[in-house]
Amino acid sequence: MADRLVERPGFLGSDLILIAILGLSITVQGALGIETVSSVLLGVSAILFAPGYAIIALLFPKSASPGSRTWANGEITIVERMVLGIGVSTFLVPLLGIGLGYTPLGMQPTFFVTLVGSVTLFFTVLAAVRRQTIPPSERFDPRVLHWTASQLKGVRDGSVVTVLLVVGLVIATAGIGVTAATTDPGEEFTAFSVTTADPTDSTSVAGDYPDEILLEEDTQLQVGITNREGEQTSYTVVVLLESFDGKERQSSSELDRYSVTIVDGGSVQRAHTVIPDRVGEDLRLTYLLYKGEVSADTELNADSAYRSVHIWVDVPSESA
Repeated sequence: MADRLVERPGFLGSDLILIAILGLSITVQGALGIETVSSVLLGVSAILFAPGYAIIALLFPKSASPGSRTWANGEITIVERMVLGIGVSTFLVPLLGIGLGYTPLGMQPTFFVTLVGSVTLFFTVLAAVRRQTIPPSERFDPRVLHWTASQLKGVRDGSVVTVLLVVGLVIATAGIGVTAATTDPGEEFTAFSVTTADPTDSTSVAGDYPDEILLEEDTQLQVGITNREGEQTSYTVVVLLESFDGKERQSSSELDRYSVTIVDGGSVQRAHTVIPDRVGEDLRLTYLLYKGEVSADTELNADSAYRSVHIWVDVPSESA
């Protein structure tokens, strides 16, 4: 009966339909940022199997022929498909993450999950197209009766190594999942900068800061904030003009203050016009960054701020 089942023309791809559904679910979860317990478990399971299985289905479109199958002819058993699918996914998924980390998008979970889902769908389509070119009698048949009768016979005939490999990969995959779930995702921080505009192309430059700021002229600096806190964050920027005697601050005046809210992974760059309120030499123009609102009793200085940047300037009494 097993032989008759093997000779029966196979379906185009009920297994590929399932993989496509998994790939689509991964893509939707990433795009919409769905993070329920059930969706996370489904997503992790799909990520560690679906993309690899789609690639194996592309490489091996034929059904295994009892007693005469060869890998060169694209013939592998269902057990080998499962094992190789997990193995290829375990190898491929980290590479996608590393590659994404070198793009402007960065290694953001939503982008990563969406990328894995898209790759799964891409290879699933290619696998379905290639399988369609194989004659129905040779095409891999994903029906349960087909592989249960013939492939389990292969296990009884001595595929102990294959079974051990399956168990080993399952354990390794579970370990990767546990590690991913418990590993610290990295330092959470906010990048804060004050730059100038290049006069030739208006790009931001960390240099060419003014030595003097004139009372009667507008001087602009670029204030940049990049949120890597892992969540949407509100900030307050306070601009001070300070005078010092050695290391002791003698006076301080607030020139400006504004608030901004930035999504996780987002950046905001804002032009700020410096308007001094007094003249003097060796004055410190300080930009303070606070998380959230700044309470009225907060002493405004670099110690109380979350981030701070400053430059030293002179404010002459009149232009030269």
